[in-house]
Amino acid sequence: MNWQGLWVDLSRAWASPEFTKLREHNKQNRASDCWGLESSLHTGGSVPLIEHRRRLKEFLGRELTPLELHTRTHQHQADH
Repeated sequence: MNWQGLWVDLSRAWASPEFTKLREHNKQNRASDCWGLESSLHTGGSVPLIEHRRRLKEFLGRELTPLELHTRTHQHQADH
């Protein structure tokens, strides 16, 4: 595999007007104010929601409500 050629292709794609526009749009979305609570953070990371549910169920010794699961995996910058 030609890694240098791949890097050149990726760099070219990332510099394209279409990608630049998409990148800026997504940057604005990430920084947007969420009803006065600052930027929204999804705090689950790469762990699937089903795994969060399993771990929390084990920790709490009971099934979580959908609201509890949502609260545990979402927060706002103002919350920390």
